[in-house]
Amino acid sequence: MSFDGVALVYDRLATLVFGSQWNQMQQAPAENLTGKGRVLIVGGGTGILLNKILGVERIVFLELSEKMIAKTRARCLHQQVDYVYADFFQWQASEKFDAIVMPFFLDCFGPEKLEMAIIKARELLVQDGELHVIDFQPASHWKNAQISLMYLFFRILSGLEGKALLNIDRLVRKIFFAQKSEVLFTRGWIFYRVYS
Repeated sequence: MSFDGVALVYDRLATLVFGSQWNQMQQAPAENLTGKGRVLIVGGGTGILLNKILGVERIVFLELSEKMIAKTRARCLHQQVDYVYADFFQWQASEKFDAIVMPFFLDCFGPEKLEMAIIKARELLVQDGELHVIDFQPASHWKNAQISLMYLFFRILSGLEGKALLNIDRLVRKIFFAQKSEVLFTRGWIFYRVYS
């Protein structure tokens, strides 16, 4: 699975679907990350979030698309970002993180890999660390139909593993995370939740 094939048009496509809320959704975690020591961003796409994060010690930007990393490098003003081109499931971290951000990452997988991703995130966090998730949740029939089309589109162009939208929130809570806060976008279709 690689988003290299859609990197050049990713933000434009997302803006067509979500309008001006696309940037708001991507940047939603910024304020909550202020003052954190070490932050890991998994599947950060084109890095819209990065320039809004202030007052952190270090950011690791983990992405499985070299073209997405190149776009992010071109837009990012931060000096303390380590760009890592790697598969999250294969990547071996040498440290734990105060916060992990997963923007539109968890929806990429089927049930088994989704659970593996959440368990790995838990293992990579310090004891009182936070998991920040921005993603889709079931909504109206029309929005669910749009999701099905998006899955098909990204499966064809990027080899997306997931085939249907799963209940991400339920699984995150099942793996011993408690919700701290929530912001909903697009009439509840997209959520930003902080778990600890």
